[in-house]
Amino acid sequence: MRHFAGAFDEKKRKFDIKLVFWLLSYVKEMKLLIGVAVAFLLLGAMLPMALPEIIQRAFDIYIPQGDVRGLFVIAGILLGINTALFFIQYLQVYIMTFLGQRIMYNLRLDIFSHIMRLPKRFFDRNPIGRIMTRVTSDVEALAELLQSGLVLIISESIMLVGILIFLLLKDWFLTAVTLLGTIPLLLLGMTIFRRKITVIYREMRSLVARINAFLQESIVGMDIIQLFNRQKRDMKRFQSLNESYYKTTIRALIINGTF
Repeated sequence: MRHFAGAFDEKKRKFDIKLVFWLLSYVKEMKLLIGVAVAFLLLGAMLPMALPEIIQRAFDIYIPQGDVRGLFVIAGILLGINTALFFIQYLQVYIMTFLGQRIMYNLRLDIFSHIMRLPKRFFDRNPIGRIMTRVTSDVEALAELLQSGLVLIISESIMLVGILIFLLLKDWFLTAVTLLGTIPLLLLGMTIFRRKITVIYREMRSLVARINAFLQESIVGMDIIQLFNRQKRDMKRFQSLNESYYKTTIRALIINGTF
């Protein structure tokens, strides 16, 4: 491992718009499915916003009048909306999972094809564990972003805009005062969270690469390890790496839970 000193360090990189367009190239071939997924996202985000208004009508109109028939109509509408939401969310998850897995499949093929064309000096400078992390863990993280993270961001943004419009229509002054008081604190919290979680995730990626490299070297060279009776020494090294990754993961969970 001494030969790869510094090879596991994750360097801070600036945002690269070319990388975004490169990733979008994997999405272009599935435009139709993406269009369907976006439509389900819009429906899934807008339908819940109608529920408070419907429930309010039940309390303001039908309950004071004792209109049982009207309440049954409201109950039927609520049941219909929730049933529709169930199927919409099911199809949305199915389509986004399919898209994520398909993109991951194509991305892994292209990465492996690229690795096959790299010169020998690249493999002399980079440990196998780090390369394995790029092909497996990093691609899976990207697929997870597409499958769940992107869906959550879009749906929550649509719902937030809808709620904001609803509140402005109800009482624009009170809504404006509330936003002026909460948005600065929200932006401050987001900035602190982003800085802290970026450092920890970078450390986690480095540790995963170290663990993969150590396992690869240990398994390949197991006959040498056993020949020189170094099992206990290597076990301690692996335990140290594993413990570091465990502690870093706990730190990430604490920060995620806090914010």
